[in-house]
Amino acid sequence: MNALDTGGAMVQDTFHACPHPILALGPVFDAGGCLTDFAILTANHALGVFLDRPGLDFTGCLMRRDLPMLGSYGLFEVYATALQRDRPMQVDLYLEERGKWVEVALVRNPQGLVATITDVTEKKRVEQQLKSNYVEQVTLNRALRQSNHHLQQFASTASHDLQEPLRKILLFSQLLKDKYGPDLQEGGLVYIDKILRSALRTQSLITDVLAYASLPTQGVPFERTSLKNLLADILEDLELVIREKKARIFLFMGPLPDADVLPGQIRQVFQNILGNALKFTRDDVPPVLRISADLIARPAFDAPALELLDPGTALSERGTFVRIRFCDNGIGFDPQYAGTIFDLFQRLHSKDKYEGTGIGLAITKKIVEAHGGMITARGREGEGAEFTLLLPLRHRA
Repeated sequence: MNALDTGGAMVQDTFHACPHPILALGPVFDAGGCLTDFAILTANHALGVFLDRPGLDFTGCLMRRDLPMLGSYGLFEVYATALQRDRPMQVDLYLEERGKWVEVALVRNPQGLVATITDVTEKKRVEQQLKSNYVEQVTLNRALRQSNHHLQQFASTASHDLQEPLRKILLFSQLLKDKYGPDLQEGGLVYIDKILRSALRTQSLITDVLAYASLPTQGVPFERTSLKNLLADILEDLELVIREKKARIFLFMGPLPDADVLPGQIRQVFQNILGNALKFTRDDVPPVLRISADLIARPAFDAPALELLDPGTALSERGTFVRIRFCDNGIGFDPQYAGTIFDLFQRLHSKDKYEGTGIGLAITKKIVEAHGGMITARGREGEGAEFTLLLPLRHRA
């Protein structure tokens, strides 16, 4: 067997090994020169499998007369159109009797046409599922935006309606204490003080709920901002508390990079975390706070740090994150609450000893996630807590 025969045999084997039907079609004309059908000049074994007639030789069969499945569903007209074209043609057809979608690719050659038939039923199913998922997601997003809008309206209305009677409770309780306090017994003053403290806590709670519900997360332009300057501003604002508590702050980082953020919101994140570290301290133990930062290439808390925290090329790469850790030696918390510490109204410590509404960390998490970041916490009672947040350097709208 010469090389030509060997090559021909390889082509023939490959032709028949293809899992998709491939057939060469020759046009058939009537006496008047009108196209009436297409004859199969040759076909691979896959055509027999496709037609549920495995092993048959279809050479010489006419499409419309002998194999109506290949000539129906408008296919004959498609073949006729392809015969007049200089470029390949492709159509998708649904074979109702088989419940399948097929893709028919047609290429003109000197003898007529070469057709390839591919079962694309699964592809169509996936496309339909993706389309359905997209429509469902759009619907859910629209409903979520409407729900958020209603929530903001409710929070604003409720805040206004509740604040007014609270102001009166505070005003008249204070007047009662100032004007009639000397005439009251000690127990009466205690009751008035409890009324005042409860009203103040409620007022603070309403303010925080309104802040959480009204937190803008969409449609607000992000700004290229120096995280270093934001952190420095917060530390400066807390200077008096730091001095009173004799706290020590240690920074383990290079220059913090710039990032696309909403400056006011990230400032609030830093304020909440640092403020908690200075509030939840152990008696007679000066607070120690360690802040560190590094760059990571992917949004994972355990991702390896990149070598340099430097305003160089790495910072301009879309998708790079900055990881910031805040570690303190305060009262800490039971590790079992690590998953719920960011929930609304979650308080792990007595409100009598530590002020607050339990909303600050919920606001913190909402802000970080609205920036495309993540935040986590871990701690041990009596030993301290560690908060780690990841922020993307580039905002993706």
